[in-house]
Amino acid sequence: MSSVCLYFEVHQPFRLNRFSVFNIGDKKYTPDEYFNGKLNKQIFEKVAKKCYLPTNNLLLNLINKSDGKFRISFSLTGTFMEYCEQFAPGIIDSFKELFKTGAVDMIEADALYIHLNPLQEAVQPGGDTDWSGLFEKIAAIQRVLPVPLAVKEVGGGISAALARRFVDAGINIIDVAGAGGTNWAAVEAKRIQDPDRAMLANTFVDWGIPTAQAIREAHAACPEATLIASGGIRSGIDVAKSIRLGADLAGQAAGILNEANQSAESLTSRLQIEIEQLRIVCFCTGSANLEMLKTAPLRNTSASLAD
Repeated sequence: MSSVCLYFEVHQPFRLNRFSVFNIGDKKYTPDEYFNGKLNKQIFEKVAKKCYLPTNNLLLNLINKSDGKFRISFSLTGTFMEYCEQFAPGIIDSFKELFKTGAVDMIEADALYIHLNPLQEAVQPGGDTDWSGLFEKIAAIQRVLPVPLAVKEVGGGISAALARRFVDAGINIIDVAGAGGTNWAAVEAKRIQDPDRAMLANTFVDWGIPTAQAIREAHAACPEATLIASGGIRSGIDVAKSIRLGADLAGQAAGILNEANQSAESLTSRLQIEIEQLRIVCFCTGSANLEMLKTAPLRNTSASLAD
């Protein structure tokens, strides 16, 4: 007989106060003004009483009746845990009782991913431009975090010098996210209603280190790091070029967004095509695997990611 393990993902959202399009960019809201604290508390206390606590008691009874043969897994989001601490600490105690049985597993994070978006914040009305001491704060998180920490730009690229600083601080996963994909200065320019601010944002639409350059330079400066190429990756050929330039992995977003919006089947089909493209590149370069692809001959052309 097959065994079945039930998996529960437990989450609560942060609910916002009501805003209209006319509020965009008019001021920098404090958290208390932005989030609807009263409604968050009201709903969470109601759900805690009618759902979380009774369900945990039911699951505990089932585990005890089955002598631990009934097993379950949980994934608890950060917002849920924050609500528990603020509004219903008893829920945390009920989870502790479940974990004591040994029949409950926790699905935990494999890593923490920190996104860096200085350009977007700089051109965005009310953007957060107080980045003082940020590197030291990220390094401090790395020292106490029980899982790996990864850093990622969002279209501006991470320079070789900054990559080296991160690696020296113990942060060994770097997503360069260079120029060539989604440009958040352009996004902000479209969103901003003030024409002068929109023009300011538009002057930075070509800003950033191209992905190919960022990967090559970061790899030269930090050969021991795990490098992720993203920013303009649109095919398996781009993935292959990224790996040859020094990346260990490649990431896509806008390149597969249309298929993702259509269906899971469309997305799967698109990714299968990209995998086949990558295999063909390996075949045509005489690379038996991705390790060999990293040493395949390079040719510089104006249309190549390797420029």
